[in-house]
Amino acid sequence: MRKKRNPQCSMELHYVPHEICSQLSGISQWLDAHPQFNDWIYEDLSSGDKQNTGRNGLSAESVLRAALLKQYLNCDYDYLSFVLMDSMLFRDFCRLEPNQRPSRSSLHGLISLLTASTWERINNCQLVLVQKRIRQS
Repeated sequence: MRKKRNPQCSMELHYVPHEICSQLSGISQWLDAHPQFNDWIYEDLSSGDKQNTGRNGLSAESVLRAALLKQYLNCDYDYLSFVLMDSMLFRDFCRLEPNQRPSRSSLHGLISLLTASTWERINNCQLVLVQKRIRQS
């Protein structure tokens, strides 16, 4: 059974005095300001589900954050799986539950379900934000 969010997971990133932590914190705040993204991702992930039973998988929010982290790190699924097991910062960013250790194959399978139209909608929201900032300056 998949959830849209992991509400019990920390909303704060594990603080590390480094630029990467600051950048991920900014991305996290932007994602929190757009909860509709989780709805869109949930729709993509649920499109192939035939039943809503079984153990809890990664939430839609965690899948989105893992996909963005993969792009941010410019890495393959094997390395993404490793850093999500090893790094508290990256686990916090993806809002994983304490017992969640996503494998390379599960990350690949979930992230590949995200449609081009969903990514386009997310990118359009980012463009609107950039346009607003340009007008304000």
